[in-house]
Amino acid sequence: MSTYSPVNLNPRRDADALLVLLLSLLLMALTLGLFYLLLFIHVLYRAKTTASCCQPGTATALVFGKRLTDDKPDREYRCRLDRLLASTWQRAVLMGGITAQANISEAQAGYQYLLEKGLRNKNVHLEQSSRNTLENLKNTRQLLQSRQTVIISNRYHLARCAMLASSLGMTCRLCAAEDRFHANPANLCKCLMEAFYLHWFLCGKYWAKLTRNRRMLDKIS
Repeated sequence: MSTYSPVNLNPRRDADALLVLLLSLLLMALTLGLFYLLLFIHVLYRAKTTASCCQPGTATALVFGKRLTDDKPDREYRCRLDRLLASTWQRAVLMGGITAQANISEAQAGYQYLLEKGLRNKNVHLEQSSRNTLENLKNTRQLLQSRQTVIISNRYHLARCAMLASSLGMTCRLCAAEDRFHANPANLCKCLMEAFYLHWFLCGKYWAKLTRNRRMLDKIS
């Protein structure tokens, strides 16, 4: 096991992110939510159709962290970690720093869970400085060095993972943590939220390109 803690990026707390949030809400109103609806359909499509059979072989497996409960992985995070355990891989990267009131990082909690489940003699790296999906990927990108990569996450989260990875120039395959997508109210609400995050992100990306704002582009590329 090794640790990796490079840049710390927190786009939610800067003025650019707040400006883009307002632009995103304005665009949503002007389009009567049509663009948002299309993104929601895209999130659902990814959630339903992505394979859960993950055999990266010689690839690097990326596992996104998730906010902890009493310094332990919650059910969804454990599902991601269990999928990793059920897969074959050359190297794994657990991503996630200290969030909320936790005393340890999401990555460290995930690693402890893997050890408790019997993981031994595996090449596992911990990325412990990030606090959201964009930071996860931006920090980890430096570690990958163009290796084959598989992203493991919950089904509702996969569309955002794929879009952010693409924006950062990363070529990744997706692996769903769950065997199938259950269209229950809780999961549908999560998909609605993911569609909103994508709407926000895309507004920021194209606003930055339109205004040639290098500072904003550097955050998402």
